Amino acid sequence: MDTGKMRISRRGFLKNSIFLVSVANPLTEAVFSIVRDKPESNKFSGFIVSDIHFGWDSPKQPDSNIIKKNLKKILEKFPNLDILIDTGDAYHNTASESYLAEWVKVISEGCSTVPLMYVPGNHEISHNNKFNSETLACRMGSIPARPYYSLTIKGIHLVSLPQLMGANYISNEVFEWVKLDLNVHKSYTTLIFSHNSLKGTTCPHDDTGYRTIANSDKVIALLREHPQVI
Repeated sequence: MDTGKMRISRRGFLKNSIFLVSVANPLTEAVFSIVRDKPESNKFSGFIVSDIHFGWDSPKQPDSNIIKKNLKKILEKFPNLDILIDTGDAYHNTASESYLAEWVKVISEGCSTVPLMYVPGNHEISHNNKFNSETLACRMGSIPARPYYSLTIKGIHLVSLPQLMGANYISNEVFEWVKLDLNVHKSYTTLIFSHNSLKGTTCPHDDTGYRTIANSDKVIALLREHPQVI
């Protein structure tokens, strides 16, 4: 994507983007690459991982070394990433605290020179967590502020929009912050990242009480007021 401030539309984003998505153990992954004009320097690309669940006591959970090898393969296959994004459930809430270090060692440090954006999930923030959830999320992701935050890379504005009240509710505090953030960054093409479904994209457990944001209509209405959000 062109690194200037001129926005790309939703239609243009879909037309000029490449999404490669797969669901696989141990990483749920998505690759996005946004290109508006040539040459290659006008390209913005990223890789998304999610639900790694370090410390989950389950036969489905792979060893940390396997996850480490898979991340290495990702970085080798996509050597020019502008960002790697972890969209949460990095740490399983019933695991011992020692597993917090596993995520830092394998994912955060494993990114090497690729910038990492961490968006907390329900297992870190609000899934019966015995720790102070926001402190835990910030400590894991080296987030210097609150778990809701934003950053801009190459003219692309990226927003972390976690659920801080229960597993499925965006609080008034977060809502007011993102409203302000979107108003300030109207000239930037903006991507919103959230662990749980903002609206109707998760199945089969897509009931409001589990996977879908309870106040999604309010959030979607706000996003529709801002055409820079794609």
